[in-house]
Amino acid sequence: MKLRDFLTYYREIELWQDYKDKTLDELQDEVVRLKEERARQWKTQFQTYQDQQNYFLKADVSQNYQARFSDLDTEVMEKINQLHRSFNKYFPSYGNIRKEKIFLSRQVSQWEDYRRSLQERLSKSQRTLRNMQPDWVHREKTEQEAKKLKDVSLPMADEELNNLYAFLSGFSKIEDQRKALTKWKADQEKALVDLGNKRLKRSQDVEAAESKLQDESAVLELLKNPPDYEPLKNDFLSGEITQKFRRKFSEPDESFMSLVELAFKEFQRWLPEQAELQDQERLVEKLIRTYSTQWKWRKGVAGQMAAGALAEMERFRAALHARNL
Repeated sequence: MKLRDFLTYYREIELWQDYKDKTLDELQDEVVRLKEERARQWKTQFQTYQDQQNYFLKADVSQNYQARFSDLDTEVMEKINQLHRSFNKYFPSYGNIRKEKIFLSRQVSQWEDYRRSLQERLSKSQRTLRNMQPDWVHREKTEQEAKKLKDVSLPMADEELNNLYAFLSGFSKIEDQRKALTKWKADQEKALVDLGNKRLKRSQDVEAAESKLQDESAVLELLKNPPDYEPLKNDFLSGEITQKFRRKFSEPDESFMSLVELAFKEFQRWLPEQAELQDQERLVEKLIRTYSTQWKWRKGVAGQMAAGALAEMERFRAALHARNL
């Protein structure tokens, strides 16, 4: 540990001596070469990782081993294919670097245990052969088993274990880059969602502003050309306004129509108590604000009826305002 620290410190001194008198402009070519080399290394490491992953995602690799071992151990071969089927089933489904690494590390550990069990079987067979007499009846069979374990089974297990080690090593080498790339993609997706939400809100704000402008324009037009006060007052006080309003809709929303009727009855209830026209105008403004808030989320026929009912109230307010002038 101390030697490594010393060598690291010494190398830093050497680098400082090499670069202390150089400017950034003088280092541009070296920077470009360094970036190109890093890109090449990353590409190579990723390709190695991809090749190892493709290998383990193959559900059956018997042909790979038949090309190397003329006399396959079918038990070990089945064990290898079980490992590959497990990779093929689970590894693509994780979509998470941490889960992938946990799965891969677990497979390495399990395969090390399996390889160890094969070694123990070989040691046991060899020990038995040493302890038994030369004319032991099972010697030939045991020797054949030991030879196959030594020359076929263990080499097959070792090769697969080395493949696992290579995959884990390749995985670890690009792990940081994959995490950075995953974070970048997540950030970009979030940015797109945020942008979409901002555009939607902007669109809603524009729509609301246009709607408000239309409403204000309609109110302004009413103030410029107000309706007659007395006929409207009689309609509201007599309740005739409800019937006139109903006749404007061929298929009214009856549940909302009952709410409109109750709203118009508020005028019948409170207007007679307001002797002054200014008090009447303030009352109407208050009722308009109340029902605008209560009905603003209405859609469809109910929304059309809400807009129509509020328009009738605005007409009455405009008539009152003109009378007050």
